[in-house]
Amino acid sequence: MTYDEFTELAQSFLKKDSEGQPLTHGEKLIVAQYTYEDYVPMDGILLTYYNFNVEMLDLLIEAYTKLDDQENLELIESFVKWAEKINRDEDYSTVMAKLSDEDLEFLDNISDNYPLGEEESYSNILLEA
Repeated sequence: MTYDEFTELAQSFLKKDSEGQPLTHGEKLIVAQYTYEDYVPMDGILLTYYNFNVEMLDLLIEAYTKLDDQENLELIESFVKWAEKINRDEDYSTVMAKLSDEDLEFLDNISDNYPLGEEESYSNILLEA
């Protein structure tokens, strides 16, 4: 499927979730991949979203493992190791204020090294979960 079709599919799952309908495990994997691909280039999104949504981070790791996407898996795993020093009980502005120049450079590198974007085609392999 194309990126637009993938986006439409993921947004339909988000709508389903917002209406209180349960998502299948495969649908959750699609939502995790969509959120990552749509928002990760923005500075700090992994920090603000995935660090505070541990279940979604686990789904994302599972999704890229199933897709055998080593580049993204390595990027996500490096973030996980880095994020261990972040206090999840603090809000975004508090966390950001405590970051060192090295930490900010790490977040910038995530954006700069973002390997995805709008792929030519997407697979339904995640829905098979």
